[in-house]
Amino acid sequence: MDELLAAMQAGDEDKVNDLACELFITNEGWCNRAQINEFERYAPCKIFPIERDSFGWLIGGIKYNDKTFSYG
Repeated sequence: MDELLAAMQAGDEDKVNDLACELFITNEGWCNRAQINEFERYAPCKIFPIERDSFGWLIGGIKYNDKTFSYG
């Protein structure tokens, strides 16, 4: 989580995507709600779906300091 927060602070979109995919998407392709909730408590951010279909989230977003990072 420290590494993801540091990547967001640095504005490194590629690294944010890679780390967020590892943390927030399960091996089965579902949202890892426990990790999402824990990270939202850890960092002052909001994690939400940017795009979704009938199966779930396609692209996730992390709103941090007036910037939105996407992952997925």
